[in-house]
Amino acid sequence: MSSADSANSADSANSADSANSADSANSVDLERYAEQAAALIGLPIPPDCKPGVIANLERTAAIAQLVLEFSLPPEAESAAVFVPIGGGPGGVTG
Repeated sequence: MSSADSANSADSANSADSANSADSANSVDLERYAEQAAALIGLPIPPDCKPGVIANLERTAAIAQLVLEFSLPPEAESAAVFVPIGGGPGGVTG
């Protein structure tokens, strides 16, 4: 194996370790976020429910990332005010 191959192998291993560390760090951050957010609003999370809460936060983060990565054309304008139709609170009826 040449020294270039060794360097590439080491870089690949380091990249994989970094990705795994990022995933681990992200899970830890989401667990901490869940605990702090729940405490802030006075919502107890039973220990047996915590893995599901964290899984849902991970799923939500993945969905949000897809939305953030989606680029809109310059002519797309955001709505100034959203008004739901259908008679809900603040909505227009018929």
